[in-house]
Amino acid sequence: MTTPRCLTVLLSSLPLFAQTAPPPAPADAPQVVIETVGPEGWRARLGPTNVGTLLASEPGQALWRPRLVPLLESWQQIVGDADAFAPVRDRLLGYAGRVRVGLWLTPDGRGEVDAMQTAVVIEGDGKSDLAALAKDLRQLQAAVPGQWQPRDGGDVQFEVCDQGFGVMSGPIAGAQCLMLVAATGDQFDQALFRARRFAADCTGKAPPLSLPALRVTFDVPALLNAQDAVRPNERASRTAVGLDSLGALTMTLGAAGPHLQLEVDQHFRSNQRGLFGVLCSAATQLPRLLPLANGSTGSWHAGHLDLTALHDTVLAALGVELRDAPDELRASMQKELGIDVRDDLLAHASDAMLFTLAPLTELDDPRDVTWTMAFELRDEAAFAKALWQMMGHAKPMLSRAETVDVDGVELHRYGNMVRYDLWLGVGNGIVAFGGGQHAEERLSAQLRLAKAIDRSAAPVLPAAFQTVQRRAPGGTNAAAVADLDGLLSMPIDWSLMLLREFVRLPTTDAPAADAEQIAAARALLRDNHLDTVRSLTGYADDHFRWRLFW
Repeated sequence: MTTPRCLTVLLSSLPLFAQTAPPPAPADAPQVVIETVGPEGWRARLGPTNVGTLLASEPGQALWRPRLVPLLESWQQIVGDADAFAPVRDRLLGYAGRVRVGLWLTPDGRGEVDAMQTAVVIEGDGKSDLAALAKDLRQLQAAVPGQWQPRDGGDVQFEVCDQGFGVMSGPIAGAQCLMLVAATGDQFDQALFRARRFAADCTGKAPPLSLPALRVTFDVPALLNAQDAVRPNERASRTAVGLDSLGALTMTLGAAGPHLQLEVDQHFRSNQRGLFGVLCSAATQLPRLLPLANGSTGSWHAGHLDLTALHDTVLAALGVELRDAPDELRASMQKELGIDVRDDLLAHASDAMLFTLAPLTELDDPRDVTWTMAFELRDEAAFAKALWQMMGHAKPMLSRAETVDVDGVELHRYGNMVRYDLWLGVGNGIVAFGGGQHAEERLSAQLRLAKAIDRSAAPVLPAAFQTVQRRAPGGTNAAAVADLDGLLSMPIDWSLMLLREFVRLPTTDAPAADAEQIAAARALLRDNHLDTVRSLTGYADDHFRWRLFW
């Protein structure tokens, strides 16, 4: 049995527990841990949310039932007739216990996964019959081709399916759980020992509702250390982009009142964060440009983006790859652009930024999509002097074609070789640029709003965040809104058209999405208050947290 096939069956059928003499290998923690609950647990946690209401509605069921029925029918064929399958189905759908998956990965000399050990643990929930569940799982595994043989686990007997490359166990029963184990090569004994340690804290009780529906944890340092063992020559590049600063990464899915909440939590072990310092800002306050988003339609993101740190990280990474000193690369850029980008330009801009995307409805061409980006400036005059000097070196790629006056601020339109106009202006403490059908109007409005910003007052979240504000992460430093209704209205071929500008994609004769189905999906989202997604970001106690509310 190949590793992917073995793991697929293992995860689809679920779990175990065994006691056997430990082999000499260490019983270290998994590098990846997936923690979830049974179907009844998902309903209890997410049923009260807007997403749960949608899925329970008649139109919602019309979306997911056609995809679930074939799976149940295939399982029924394994079990027998409908009468025999009914109690099996009810046991599965009524299970509310905790399910954990542990993965131990070992890369080979090429950096690919060479060996993998997996433990799936299904805990009791206080009401489900674990013995009956074990029988159901073993019956499902019977559909896997291969020879099953009994195996002696010391004080417990179980079966294994060995097809040479991969070994998978049948359900192994313990006092409080079931367990399934799979491993590549000859590592099954070590995997079994690790699985036993992994399942040692099972209680046999239903988990509290405070446990999220899904949590996935990556031990990033352990994964990187394993990579170091086979690719030591990549250590310099890894350090340059900041990978050494990463601690554990945890992704969680649960409920926040009526909202579905997805959280990404990245722990940092040092302040030498490289590219991650740019993307995961350590700022602890909302950006002062947040008021520019007031009244914005469509999608927007107000946060922090450190352009100076981005410049330094990119040069350091290029220096490693090209075996060239960052100072020499910087000098080359200065000769080409006429300025030192770091000291003459970026040093005069703060990391406070705003990105907006206008509504995507009723557009005839992807080039009409309107977007803007703005940064707050520390020294407007110095920044403007360097910027216009650099733009003078941009010909013929960019050439100034038009200038309009926005209450005393010049907003310039630049034409370019790809026939896509860009607008750019500096004034009222910001630099703002963008493109698309309504870029001039949007940028003009932002320049006017920037003039009225009270920079001595702390920004406050817009009214749209009222229902989620109390769930904001510590050190909240960014807010965003995504217009799903507009994104769904965008023709899929626009995305493909944009992608084909950068990568070669195969042609396809697949039919276009049905307009009526798309309209029905948009209406369904609106009716269940799911046409807008909001997110908040924060940094506190060396943790960067991004929380999405839907």
